[in-house]
Amino acid sequence: MNTPPNPGIPSLLLAVASKFGFKVITFRELPLAELGVFIDDAGAEVPLRLCAEVGSEKSARAEWRLEGEGCIPFAFDRATFLVLHEGTIGEDGNTVEHGGQLYRIEAQWDGYRPVAHAVAVG
Repeated sequence: MNTPPNPGIPSLLLAVASKFGFKVITFRELPLAELGVFIDDAGAEVPLRLCAEVGSEKSARAEWRLEGEGCIPFAFDRATFLVLHEGTIGEDGNTVEHGGQLYRIEAQWDGYRPVAHAVAVG
């Protein structure tokens, strides 16, 4: 299996994520180790999505989004939620600053599930 890309983070995503809550998702009635998705004010689930665009030179550019056709929805843990919910965009546009630490939001596979994790950098 290919390693997922480490995508960029649009500042708009953080602005919108700051208004969302966190909902633990379940699989066969069991919590997934506190994995969840964003929820809006009406309680609707809003997954974090990984969207990739292939360039003319066969290079891929990936970006986290909250909506998009053909994008892969990812669950995330509560710590990643807090980074996205309370953080600010880093100077490079690919990291999030939270609590004095920079994080990348990495795409990973947890068994068969796509999971996004905040990973400290620097």
